[in-house]
Amino acid sequence: MKGVLASIVSLNRYGHAAARRLEIVEASPGRVVFEVTIDDDMMNLNGAIHGGCVAYLFDLTTSLALVSQNAFPGTSVDLSTQYVSAGKLGETMLITAEVVKAGGMMGYLRGSMKEKTTGRVVATASHVKFIKKPNM
Repeated sequence: MKGVLASIVSLNRYGHAAARRLEIVEASPGRVVFEVTIDDDMMNLNGAIHGGCVAYLFDLTTSLALVSQNAFPGTSVDLSTQYVSAGKLGETMLITAEVVKAGGMMGYLRGSMKEKTTGRVVATASHVKFIKKPNM
């Protein structure tokens, strides 16, 4: 998993600045836990983590949960993010990404972002992703 994350970050594409801060804390087939500390370039004008950054992190981390089951994630079909509370500058978040079901052509995924020290929920997500065949 760490190698897959490193190769994604090395592409230097959209979101790489936030992605390179992700650290894998725990990984098993279908479930990966990440840690990330909120930095200045992840903030919105109101002093909280930007909603677009949160959605991007869920897109990436839940896709990696799918990879942990040896699936090849393709295009997102639906990504729904629920913003529960504000993540603040310097706070460390734990992002748990899980595969609910994967098979055929679709993967059903979920994620949660919680403040590491208190367990306060910052956001949750549900994600439906197309699964590519290995030769696509």
